[in-house]
Amino acid sequence: MAGDAVVDLKTRLPADSRTTLKRTLRYKIAIRLIAICSLGCLTGYLFFGSPYWLAGIWTALATVGLFHATVGYVDQSERKLTAFLQSLRQNDFSVTFPENSSSDDYDLHQAFNSLNDTFKNLRSEKESQHHLLQVIVEHAAVPLICFHESEEDVFLVNDAAKSLFQVPFIQKIDSLWRVDRSLPEFLREISDGEKSSFRIVQKGRSLYLSVTSRHLVFQGAKLKLVALYRR
Repeated sequence: MAGDAVVDLKTRLPADSRTTLKRTLRYKIAIRLIAICSLGCLTGYLFFGSPYWLAGIWTALATVGLFHATVGYVDQSERKLTAFLQSLRQNDFSVTFPENSSSDDYDLHQAFNSLNDTFKNLRSEKESQHHLLQVIVEHAAVPLICFHESEEDVFLVNDAAKSLFQVPFIQKIDSLWRVDRSLPEFLREISDGEKSSFRIVQKGRSLYLSVTSRHLVFQGAKLKLVALYRR
């Protein structure tokens, strides 16, 4: 159920991490384009504006070679970026890129690795927060149910609630109709701060509950936490 929680990683990333990759690619490509334009203009001048047309042949070859190298660099960077994004999509943070300072891709690889570490830390923080909430709910003596208000999937439920409703697990709020047909609708309708009473029948005995609820936003997901006290 932890995977259902939503985290906006883009807004959580530091500003320098979000822009480093774009700045690196833009700078390197801009330098190459300026060099191609400069060599192209020089080639035109040598061919048509000076008697050194033989030198123009060499500058023309250099221009074509640099153009070919630039296209190869962009293609290679795109393939590396695709591989990087694919690894993030699959939650695979083990992918790293070699940071050789003498390599032409040093800045690009450094930016990839920096972003990868940031995503890894955010994922660890997300899992820690979920584990903390799970521990708090599980160890509460009061029956607690926490569910997504839109999908009505149960996010967390403690043993006290399972014991109260005499069920081994609860995946959907609608499944509580087995306890009482009006219970799911009651849990949906109860408002924050409101203290309501509800009666369930277990083994021929009436059990009266005092119920309160609170809304909370956890990792981007809107949740409703309901506490049920025995009266």
